[in-house]
Amino acid sequence: FLNVSDKLNTTMVLQMLGHFGNRNKDITTRAFTLKGISGGVKVVNDKPLDAMDSNLLSSIDRTLIKVLRDNFVNRETFIENGVIDKSLYKINIPLGLSSSDGLKTVSRGSKLDIEFKDILRLFVHWKARVDLDLSALFLDENLKTIDRCAYYNLHTGKGSKYAIHSGDVRSAPQGGSEFVDIHIDKLPKNVRYIVMHVNSYSGQSCEDIPELFAGYMNRENESGKIYEPKTVEDKFTLTGSIASVTPFYIDLVNKEMVWCDDKGSNGAGRGVDDLVSLQRLFDVTNKKVITIGELLELHSENVITTDVYELLNDEEKSQYKVFDKEFAFDIKEITSAYL
Repeated sequence: FLNVSDKLNTTMVLQMLGHFGNRNKDITTRAFTLKGISGGVKVVNDKPLDAMDSNLLSSIDRTLIKVLRDNFVNRETFIENGVIDKSLYKINIPLGLSSSDGLKTVSRGSKLDIEFKDILRLFVHWKARVDLDLSALFLDENLKTIDRCAYYNLHTGKGSKYAIHSGDVRSAPQGGSEFVDIHIDKLPKNVRYIVMHVNSYSGQSCEDIPELFAGYMNRENESGKIYEPKTVEDKFTLTGSIASVTPFYIDLVNKEMVWCDDKGSNGAGRGVDDLVSLQRLFDVTNKKVITIGELLELHSENVITTDVYELLNDEEKSQYKVFDKEFAFDIKEITSAYL
């Protein structure tokens, strides 16, 4: 393998490193990204893989890292001293993405930390004569559905309403939004995950809607205003030739937003339970992929944490290249300089 490694592109070797990172256990389901439907995913259970020998996996890992290091050390972008924010170790390398994808784009399975306030608001905004429906599913740790909040079920919970839907918007030529306000302290104790889903009831695909994005806000009180910039944590463009998408789910225990970008068919007249494949979401997002933090380490001679960096004096700090959490969204820089 080493004799032919110089003929392989970096992306291929990084994909191999991620693949063999999953081979320490039996794999009963496998996920494949499909061509022709903008990143849709197919999960199959008829192509299982047995766990590989741990010594062999260690050898493969060392070999792949050597190939990558030998490649990176000769680049102008090789880093002598680097500071890598810990959040970059939760965000996967942007294979298959480009800076033209828009507002904010991260790879499937990436995780962003959340610090909850009183109300978590999930929202979708679009500008077109299109009927979009926003829904939220509430699951326990075994992925059993506890409740859902949607245009046909505007609030959840008996007595104490822990999730409230803004109502159905059937067309938005001048711009419109739907949102779900979730009262964190009122959630049932057995809720572990909150899954966000956006469906084009009128059938148009995401790529047919010129202005379309979704995200979440942290708020200290309820308000009818969809946008208060200081409360927006993250928002992402929704893309692809698909009319139904699960952008992300919230993990309440780990306090993380997990990016899914799971796409399906149009669901006119169908409830969110019929449109979201829960097991597929977790099969896809729990798959080991090389993170941006790991990629930057491979490009660096010496790496220190942000905490250690803050203890340095100004002269010492000047010797380090700093990668903060916002670097994860600089797709152009990552793909051109580090992949």
